[in-house]
Amino acid sequence: MDTARKIAQGRDALASAAKDALAALERMLDLHGTKGMAAAHPVQRFWRDASVGARHVLLNRFMIEEEYGKLLVRTM
Repeated sequence: MDTARKIAQGRDALASAAKDALAALERMLDLHGTKGMAAAHPVQRFWRDASVGARHVLLNRFMIEEEYGKLLVRTM
């Protein structure tokens, strides 16, 4: 498998991991109730930091799929 395809698959795996981490943090917030959303609560801080990080362009599912589609078209 060529390097470009490996990179695309690796980025896809990272985006999936980020999505799973956000889902886990959402569950933690659900379990902590409204006190988990207090600005000083550690869970809220983790959720906020993970939410920002998961929106980085390298983890953007739409960008990854677009780049992978371009890769597939070039190899046809």
